[in-house]
Amino acid sequence: MSYRIIALDLDGTLLDPQKNILPESLIVLNEARKAGIKVLIATGRHHVAIHPFYQALQLDTPAICCNGTYLYDYHEKKVLASDPLSSQEAIKVLTHLKNTDIHRLMYVDDAMYMRNPMTQLSAP
Repeated sequence: MSYRIIALDLDGTLLDPQKNILPESLIVLNEARKAGIKVLIATGRHHVAIHPFYQALQLDTPAICCNGTYLYDYHEKKVLASDPLSSQEAIKVLTHLKNTDIHRLMYVDDAMYMRNPMTQLSAP
């Protein structure tokens, strides 16, 4: 079988429990890239949160972010493809969740908004 791409999740896959990339992983992924295999990150995280890992891996590929909701190009510093909620859909979801204990997390461009039981919806 011939591989052309390796897509890696971070948590529980590429990262150890201390959130570090093992040196052995860096070596193997670098060897794969030298063999012509593309390496990319596919994660539930936002592109801002994974940037240090992207740099450590010295990648030149886009990253699949936020559970597949968008594809981000670090070299061009832009979203290549996405399928976000419309403003009306986002407002409807937030309104529905307003009086619940459900944890909320919303990504908007380069910001992450969350609400936990002790605070109001706010930017970090």
